Amino acid sequence: AGSMLAGGFRRAFTLSRALSTTRPAGSTLSRALSSAVVRGPLPPAVPALPLVGSIPWVSNLSTPEGKTSLSLDPYRGFKELYRRHGPIYRLGLPGVGVGFLSETHLCADPREFHKVIMADGSYPLGAIELQWPIIAYYKSVGNPLEHFHGRGEPWRRMRFAMQKSILPPMAANAFAPAIAASASAASKAAAQNAHDIGGFTARASFDLFSAVTLGRETRTADESQAVTNAGDQRFCEDTIEALELLVPTTRHLPSMFMHRLGFKSEMHKRFERAAHDALTYGVKISKELLTKVKAGEALSEAERASYLVSTFERERGQQAREGAGSLSEEELLNLISLTLLASVDTTSSIINWCLVHLARNPQVPSAQA
Repeated sequence: AGSMLAGGFRRAFTLSRALSTTRPAGSTLSRALSSAVVRGPLPPAVPALPLVGSIPWVSNLSTPEGKTSLSLDPYRGFKELYRRHGPIYRLGLPGVGVGFLSETHLCADPREFHKVIMADGSYPLGAIELQWPIIAYYKSVGNPLEHFHGRGEPWRRMRFAMQKSILPPMAANAFAPAIAASASAASKAAAQNAHDIGGFTARASFDLFSAVTLGRETRTADESQAVTNAGDQRFCEDTIEALELLVPTTRHLPSMFMHRLGFKSEMHKRFERAAHDALTYGVKISKELLTKVKAGEALSEAERASYLVSTFERERGQQAREGAGSLSEEELLNLISLTLLASVDTTSSIINWCLVHLARNPQVPSAQA
C-alpha cells in the first residue's frame, strides 16, 4: 500500500493542496470533509509549529531504511507518513496550508479522495483556482478560459461538455489504437534518452495526447524520427518551461505582490512567455484539423477518432437539435490547447512514477519484462 501511495502521490498532493486552502469551517469543502472522510475526530496530524509548519519533522524522518528528508526523497518520505498516519492526515506546509500552523489536509488514497469529490456538490474546489498566473494571462488576452479556472457555471458547462468525449469507456476504447502506437514508438527511444528522462517522458506524453486529441503522429519522444517537426519540439520545450514556472510563480510572494499592484515580476513574465507560445501553438494545430473537418476533407482513421473531432461532431449535432451547442468554437480550440499543455505534466508524472517503481522493485515480474 505504501508503494501504491508513493506512485499516486503527486496528483493527490495537487488536489489536497486545494483541500485546505481558502475555505472557512462552514464551507462546502469542510462539509464534504466532515461527511465523506472525517467522521468524528480529526485526522491524525504531523506535529507543526507556527511559520515553519511540519518542516522540522519531515526534514528528518526515521524510516526502516534509515533517516530521510521529505524534500530530498519524497518516495520514502511519503511512504513513511502513510505508514504512520494512514491515508488521511494533516501536515503543516508553509505557503500552501492555512492558519497559524499552515495546515493542509493530505489525502493519499484515491478511494478516500473520491468520497470528498462526490460530496463537494456541483462546484467543487479545485487546484486550478489557485493558479493565478494562468488566470491572469487568460484575462490579459481576453481568453474565455479565464472562467474555466473557477467554480461557477461557465466552468461546469465547459467541463461537462469536454468530458463527454473522453470519460465513457467506449470513448476511451476509440483512443486505444493511437495511444498504443504512440507508446510503442516512444518506448523504442527510452534508452537513448536516459540522460534526460524527464524531458523524454514529457515529449512522450505530448505524443500520446496529440494522438488522442488530434489524431496526429508527432513522435517527438524520438528526436531521430523524420516525422518530428520543429513546432512540436518547441511546444514541448515551452510547455515544460511554463509548467516548471507555474507553481513557483503561484507561490512567489514578490510576484504575487507585484501582480496585485499591476506589475509583473521577471518570473511571472517568463511564465507568460512560455505559456503564451505553447497555448498559441496548441490552438494553431487544433484549428488546422477543425478546418479540415468543416471543409469536408478526407480524414485519417486516427483523426476521425480524435477527441477534437468527436467533440466537434457532438456539439454540431446538439446545435442542430437544440439550436445551440455547449461550447463555442473558440472555447473548444482553447480547451484542446490547454488539454495538450496540461497532459504533458500530468501524464509524464505518472510515467515517471511508474519508472521509479519499476527501478526500485526489480523483484516484481513486470519490472523484468
